[in-house]
Amino acid sequence: MKEFKLTPGQRSALKLKIIRKANEDPEFAKRVQKRLDEIAIEREIAIQPEPNKSQTTNGYKQTAIYFLRWLGVLPGSIIGFLLATMITWGLFNIIIFTTGDYAILKLICYDIIGSGYTGIAFVATGFFIAPSFKKEVSIILTLLFAIAMSLSVFLATYVTYDNLSIIMAISAIVGAVYACFKCIRLKNPL
Repeated sequence: MKEFKLTPGQRSALKLKIIRKANEDPEFAKRVQKRLDEIAIEREIAIQPEPNKSQTTNGYKQTAIYFLRWLGVLPGSIIGFLLATMITWGLFNIIIFTTGDYAILKLICYDIIGSGYTGIAFVATGFFIAPSFKKEVSIILTLLFAIAMSLSVFLATYVTYDNLSIIMAISAIVGAVYACFKCIRLKNPL
């Protein structure tokens, strides 16, 4: 049998015609499936039949998972933030225990770098949990994180008079913005 070279446009048009004809005529659909099976055997490719609706999960279950993922975006981001904080704190304590120097390492490792990682973790966790609109989610999470860090700076500066929190909040916001840009530029998000 002679094979024809089709352009992508011709191939799409042919597929649409076959689908329309198969929807109208069940016998034609059986013949097409039989021929596709023969071609697959010739090429030694196993083609799996398309599952029926009864074999797949119903739409309600998929909708529930979709809805639950949306519900989990903000709590998941907060959990990611807290995990990043705990991991940074643990690594900081290991560094301090092994080196013994405290002041500069605390400022650099824990306060600046650790705060940046918490911002990255907050945005990236929400980005990967969101089922769709991932880029928009990363922008919204970055804005929420910046607002939360601004409020924490206000409270820390005017209530407890802690000026180091300004450095920590700025590095956390920089980390969140960095994660947002990386998430936006990601070609194939999960």
